[in-house]
Amino acid sequence: MCIYLANIVNTRNNLSTSSKTVLRKLTSIGLLLTFASLTGCNIKNVDLTLPSTLPEPKKKASVQNKAPDVKLEQQQLSSKLLPNLHTKLMQPLTEKAADQLKLPAEEIAINVDALPLNEFIHMALGEIMGLSFEMDAQVASRREPVTLHITQPVKPRRLLDMIEQTLRAYDIFIAWSPQGLRVMPITKAGSTIPLVVSERSKVLLNMGRAMTIIPLRYAEPSEALSFARHFMHLGSTGEAIVNARLNALVVIDMPDRLAAFQRAIELIDTPNFQNKKLLMIRPVYWQASELTKALEELLTAQDIPLAKGETKHGVRIITVEPINALVIASPEPAWVNLINEWVGELDTAEAAGEESNSYVYFVKKRQRQRTGRSIIQHLRWRRYQRH
Repeated sequence: MCIYLANIVNTRNNLSTSSKTVLRKLTSIGLLLTFASLTGCNIKNVDLTLPSTLPEPKKKASVQNKAPDVKLEQQQLSSKLLPNLHTKLMQPLTEKAADQLKLPAEEIAINVDALPLNEFIHMALGEIMGLSFEMDAQVASRREPVTLHITQPVKPRRLLDMIEQTLRAYDIFIAWSPQGLRVMPITKAGSTIPLVVSERSKVLLNMGRAMTIIPLRYAEPSEALSFARHFMHLGSTGEAIVNARLNALVVIDMPDRLAAFQRAIELIDTPNFQNKKLLMIRPVYWQASELTKALEELLTAQDIPLAKGETKHGVRIITVEPINALVIASPEPAWVNLINEWVGELDTAEAAGEESNSYVYFVKKRQRQRTGRSIIQHLRWRRYQRH
């Protein structure tokens, strides 16, 4: 039996941890061999020199839970994303900032129904306005349905304002910097942002109500709102707000009621009603056409001009026969007040005469069917008592 004695030569002063481990093992072997030589074994010296650097032991492959890169599937969306922008550089989208954006040249309209919020942002800002923007991750995950109807084409700058105001209703803020736009939650905005809609409006939107912005070209927003409320009462189902900045009405309600509200506004948003005081009259004891004739005679007797045909100056009276109503438009508020006084004196049972007439009563707090049945039962009871 032959045993080889290894003489270890260390050629480095600083060995790695693994090298020191091997050195200790070889030293132990050398001591054993020395003991064997003392017992008479035939020993052959072999010079074993360690390399200057021992290879490190191979590490086991570890599984890394690295999240995959998520890319936004835009499908039919053409929005552009910018690199991360510094929040400190962000400013509100003021008129000065908006003027630096490259907007389309032609007038644009926008109509969407129950479009998810994140897709609405891509479509409105990216596809329609052609703007580059960055979307905050919190906004990108929101999918509340957005319904917005702007049926009349408007200038791109005004449409951008309307889109911005729509997003404000969902607590989303459009910020501007020299590098581009950023769409972020309003809570991340550095400055105090005024509320566009009330908390009640936000509740209605969360309940699935639709929102429409009705831009006005000629009528004053407050006058238009007062006029439209004669046609329909929003009550607890909706809300209408005057937006002076946009010169528009923001209406939140059921989709079918929004269409009726918009038709009412279109009646007066014409050049004939520009800079005019409006009054809606719904007579009870008169037919609208007959009351119109009586008012025109009184105005002529008072030398108050009437606006008819192409004549623009003066009082214009429009008869809306389907609802038995009159629309009064006057350049002078005093003339409107005078007409209102006349109607108060004329629209009475005594002024209408003793002969049979047809009357119109607009139910306010009960359904018209129930009110009609109650009146019929009451008349029948009175007739029974007479007999």
